[in-house]
Amino acid sequence: MADILPPDGVLVHLKASTLASAIEQIGAFAAEITGLRASLIHEALMARVNQGVSVGQGVLIPHARLEGLRRIVALSAWPLVPPL
Repeated sequence: MADILPPDGVLVHLKASTLASAIEQIGAFAAEITGLRASLIHEALMARVNQGVSVGQGVLIPHARLEGLRRIVALSAWPLVPPL
């Protein structure tokens, strides 16, 4: 797992009031980790979210294949306020 989830790959206290805002923040965070453009990541994640990535009870597992990314990278994001 350490090969996939980098030590700095956990975003805590995500401050988002909408799904789009959360995905935008996650994309920006992923850009810092991967070196890819945040807009590229955001677009790819939103495309997948629109296909359905919910596992229920406010939990999403957004994921996407990104051109230019040569390895699997996992990130974790936790909201400041848990969903109800």
